[in-house]
Amino acid sequence: MRRRVVAAGPLLLRQGRVWRGGSGWTYIHHEWLRKQRFTDADTQFAFDKGWKRSWH
Repeated sequence: MRRRVVAAGPLLLRQGRVWRGGSGWTYIHHEWLRKQRFTDADTQFAFDKGWKRSWH
């Protein structure tokens, strides 16, 4: 599970999205990840596949 979330990291960085809320792997970090939305459908799909599926 964590491997998929880590794999989404480079995608977020390429989009200029950096978690600045302190420690990762917290509820607040999870909520930040959950709320990420991208205007490009392919980017959204890649992000969703890379992490959201692993939390269900």
